[in-house]
Amino acid sequence: MWIESDLVLPAWPDATQKGRRIREQILRTTMQILVDDGFAALTLRRVSRTVGIHLSTLMHYYPTHDDLIAELMQTILETFRHQISALYDLPDSSPREHLENMLRATTHDLSDFSAMSLFFELWAESNRNPLVKDLLFQVYKSGERPLVEAIREFRTDLSEVEAERLCVLGVSLLEGLMVPAGPGRSYADCMPAFIDLTIGAFLQMVATVPAGKPDFPR
Repeated sequence: MWIESDLVLPAWPDATQKGRRIREQILRTTMQILVDDGFAALTLRRVSRTVGIHLSTLMHYYPTHDDLIAELMQTILETFRHQISALYDLPDSSPREHLENMLRATTHDLSDFSAMSLFFELWAESNRNPLVKDLLFQVYKSGERPLVEAIREFRTDLSEVEAERLCVLGVSLLEGLMVPAGPGRSYADCMPAFIDLTIGAFLQMVATVPAGKPDFPR
């Protein structure tokens, strides 16, 4: 998963090479603490100790806990946007196949323990922290756009709102599989079959739902 390698880090144009290296270590360590022990364990002191720097050094870059969380969430957002942009180049031969390919691409991290743990923590924290809630919403909106366009290519009679709501439903159905079938869960060995069934059912739903029904709020 991109925790280990593929993070799209901020540019930090005014930072020295050493400063960029320290900030990267801080962000990667913060993410790993969330994966391993959750938000309850995430303190500036814990991060500085794990990175191997003085607390005052960490606070030079991130004066508060919220500053650190804000940049972490922005890094996750930019990383997700980068991954999503690759979906536009998936090979396909029909609008239905294009939508199916994109749906399958979004399932890449469903069997990744780090991804599952991180997003479980973010979902839980979003109920308490407005900053995390707002930035997590941006992450999902970034992922939504290409899927909405693929749904409307497949069903040209659906409105923007209808395609958007169907997209939210489809992503929710797929991500919900992590609860019973994520890594270490009771039905982990069923994840590939569950993904196939869910995508098949969703494609059938998109193909057959009448335009204007269900009556989504505008």
